[in-house]
Order: sequence, then C-alpha cells, then structure tokens
Amino acid sequence: MLNKIRDIKTKIFKGNSVWLLFICLFVFTSRLYFSTRIDLGRDDLGFFVVAQDVADGGIPYVTSWDHKGPLLYFILAPVIVLFGNSIFALRIFTTFYILVSIISVYFIAKRLFEGKTCLIPPLIYGLFFTSGNFNTKMSSAEILMMLPAIIAILCFINYMQNKKYPYMSLILCGFFSAAGIFIKATALFTVSICPVILILKKIRIRQYTWNVFLKELFCYTFGGLIISVFFVSYYAFHNSLPEFYHGFYEFNSKYVNFRSAGEGIRKLLKFLYRIIRKRNDFVTVLALVSLTLISLKKGYTSKQKNIAYFVIGLTLLSLLGVYWPKYMWDMYFIQMGLAFSLLIAFAISLLNINITGFNLKKSHAVIGILLSIVTIVDVAGFSNNYKHKNQEEKILYKISDYIATNTKKDETIFVLGGSNSIYFLSKRKAPTKYFHWPFHHGKKGEILQIKDATLKILSENKPKYFAYLKASRKVEYLEKFMLDNYHVEKRFNDYILYKVKEENRAE
Repeated sequence: MLNKIRDIKTKIFKGNSVWLLFICLFVFTSRLYFSTRIDLGRDDLGFFVVAQDVADGGIPYVTSWDHKGPLLYFILAPVIVLFGNSIFALRIFTTFYILVSIISVYFIAKRLFEGKTCLIPPLIYGLFFTSGNFNTKMSSAEILMMLPAIIAILCFINYMQNKKYPYMSLILCGFFSAAGIFIKATALFTVSICPVILILKKIRIRQYTWNVFLKELFCYTFGGLIISVFFVSYYAFHNSLPEFYHGFYEFNSKYVNFRSAGEGIRKLLKFLYRIIRKRNDFVTVLALVSLTLISLKKGYTSKQKNIAYFVIGLTLLSLLGVYWPKYMWDMYFIQMGLAFSLLIAFAISLLNINITGFNLKKSHAVIGILLSIVTIVDVAGFSNNYKHKNQEEKILYKISDYIATNTKKDETIFVLGGSNSIYFLSKRKAPTKYFHWPFHHGKKGEILQIKDATLKILSENKPKYFAYLKASRKVEYLEKFMLDNYHVEKRFNDYILYKVKEENRAE
C-alpha cells in the first residue's frame, strides 16, 4: 500500500499535475478578491436577470430580452436555482468555469507540445483572467463561450491524431462548436478552424477521398445540429420561434453593422495599440513577438509546420471574432486567449530551451511558498470585501431590500439609469421584457424600435417603483412618463426611488 502511494506521489511530482494545480490555485485566489463585487461590468448583470427569469420559468427573448445566445442563460440558471439571488455564487461559478477551461487548454497543449512546454498555454490562458485588462472579472459571455469552443478544438485534435472513436470525436466537436455559438455568436470564428482544416486537407491531399471528406462533414454537422434542433424545438414548443429568430439572429445582424475592410482594420490596429500602450498587456506583446518569431523561423519539421499552420490560423480566425462587430469592447479580446496561449507556447518550443537541470522539488517548494503568500493576501482581501461592502454596493443592497420589503412578488419595478442588480437582488421584474437600461432604451436600442410599445406597456401595467439614478444618461420619454405618474418616496444617495401616484395606479 505504501509503495502504491509512493508511486502515485512520484508520478504526480514528476509530471505536470502539481504545476497545473498551482496555476488553478493562483487564478482562483486572484479572482476571489473580486467575487463579492456587484458591478464589475454592466453586461453580466443583464445576463443574471434573464437567467433569473429562466430559473422562474421564463423564456429568453420572450419574457426577458437580451441579445446573447440562449444557452448562456441556461448555463447560469441552475446556479440561481441552487443559490438564489447570490452575486457571490455566480462569480465563484464563473471562476470554476474558467478553471475547467484552463484544464481543457492543458489537454490541447499535451496533444501539441512535449515536456513542460504544455504548461505554458494553461498559464497564459489563466493570466487572461487575473489582469482585469479585458473586463475579465465579470461573468462575461466571452468567458462562457470559450469553454465549449476549447473542448470542440480538443475533440477535433483528437480526431486528427486518430485517437479512440474518431468519428465520435468529430460529432462532439460539432456539438461543442454549436454550444459555443449558442452562448455568443462570435465563437463561430474560433471554432471555424475545424472545418477550415478539413477543407484544406481535402484540397492538399489527393488520397483524401470525397467519401471520407463528406463523412467527416456529416459527423461535424450532425453534432452541431443536435443542439440547434434542441433550441429550435424548445422555441417551437413555446410558440416563440419569431422571437428567437429576432433576438438571436436578426438583432445581432443589425447590431454588428459590419463596416468596410479599411475602416475595420484601422479600428483594429487602434484597438491593439490601446491594449498594448494604455493597458500594458504583456500577453498581447508576447503573442505579437511570438507571431514574428514563428513567421521568420526556417527549417520546420513536418510536425512543426502543421502546428504553425494551426496556431496562426486559429489566431487569425479568432481575431476576426474581435474585428467583426462594429463596437470593439475590451471583453471581446478574451476570444484571443486560447490562440495567444498556444502561439506563445509554440514560439517558446522553437527556442529549444534546456531545462534538464531544473530542480523540480525546490521549485515546487518556492512556488508553494509564493502561492501561499498570494493566497493569504487574496483571502484577507476577500474577507474584507465580503464583510464590508463599498458605498455603492451598500446603496444597491439597501434599495433592493427596501423594494423587496415594500412590494408583493407579482408587483413590478423599473430601473432607470441604474444597475440591473436591483432587479436581481430584489427579485422583482420589469413590466416589459426590455428591462436592460441603457442598452434597450439608448442609441443601440433604436434597432429594437420599442419606444411606443414600452410606453404602452408601462401605461397599462404601471410598475410600483422607478429606481432612478440622477447621474445617468437621459432617456426623455421614460423620464417624462416617470415624472408625470410618480412622486419621490425615498432617496438613497444618487438614487431616487419614485413611487406611483395613487390616482395613476388605478388606471
């Protein structure tokens, strides 16, 4: 028995398991500090509200509206069912989700690289979520879409390397590709590396018959159709296919509003300059240096050549996912995490750095000590944040508690200019599915053309309260409606809570 334990211990410490554990612990503790915060980014609070509606039996695009893929809300909904309106639970869930992504990146790296080089991609990928440069502290759609995209690429590599059950790997590749797209549509660009390689393989290799090629495409497409048919059936069953089409496809097509190639490239270069110059993001700098090294390198072996084509292709396709939308927000750059991590690892592998004399036991001890110090600091910071909320968060909790106490479960509210967390924390809904201010009611929301419909719904079903943030951007038609039908009941610093006038409530 003791010999078996020693063998297991030796295997772990001679392998990469302990290093992977260090990486995961570092990412977990780094994110722990912020896990109690509410407004790390406005987008994810909207996701939480829709997911809360789904947990209560609602339907995305029908009873609550946001323009991401429906799978995003179905992933978050079980966390809300289990833990209620806990921001902390959702933040911790997101961190564990990232850890699973890191481990999946490691398995991709094991298929491509040897020795300790396969630890570089999970480390680089993990660093994306500790810097905070790309709004990575929040539970963004980009974070959630990347795990199925990574698993899809892992399945594809398994297929290409003739692992067990090859065609099942291709079916799973198609399934997880579609899963990523049904979280956020731009995942399409990252996972498209899989069919692109199949097509290039057919063009380049004469012995690669049409029979095999069509069989591969069928398996890949079949996997994607499984999840596609599920959502089409789900919305057909609820008689809401038009809402699904409009919310997920039509609106996103108009929202992207793709520009000319010249304008797009200028914006992309400006975006990259801002990330490097103003955000000082060393991962992006390393990736660009790595790309240069790979491009200049000569005398590739056959295996190295295949890896080079793969990582460069993945980088360019992922970059298209950032480039495609009209608005280039920082969180879009999370899509580059996988490509950059593999690109950097491949460039380092080309340098042939000899680490034979590296003392693993001593390095484990040093890293363990450093990680312990970081953990103590992060846990202390987390404990302080958990016990002592900042002023803005205290206000949001006070407003939410006040609304929950002074309303019945079926009574509605409307948050004008403030945080969507008020809906989530108070467990109260808006009378209209277009709750998400300012997205629905600002300039981007003009695509929806909802002004008249919103005023009609508000008039017919007046919310009991308007939570109004004084410092917010103006939406004149909503403000006018509020001032005509509501009076001030209570003030919470920059928030004013308006209550419906009794004479208007009965209308």
